[in-house]
Amino acid sequence: MTPRTYLPEENSELLALGFGLTNIVDRPTKEAAEISKEEYAEGAKLLEEKIRRLQPHAVCFVGKGVYQQFSKRKIVLWGVQPEPVIPGVVEYVAPSSSGLVRMKLHDIVEIYHGLNNYR
Repeated sequence: MTPRTYLPEENSELLALGFGLTNIVDRPTKEAAEISKEEYAEGAKLLEEKIRRLQPHAVCFVGKGVYQQFSKRKIVLWGVQPEPVIPGVVEYVAPSSSGLVRMKLHDIVEIYHGLNNYR
């Protein structure tokens, strides 16, 4: 999706390509279990406000759990969500980058490859 691999400290350069990065909870954690339901609820509210304000064409949620917290839905499939929380914005769910993900690399790449349809 980008012309080259970017270093973490170069993430602001992605804006020129039409990409932005954000979090549902704005603090580092070792695992999702460290995040309280209250933090998720507040983070989901702030994220929804940000998406509504900026109106991106698409938003990729990295991890089903993150999208479950955002959407308040229990069942989430990979890829485009058929009923987005925010009408007019493509909500796309891809696997987490965590080492705990138990999927074959090929399957992960295939899911992420689907994002090319929404840039």
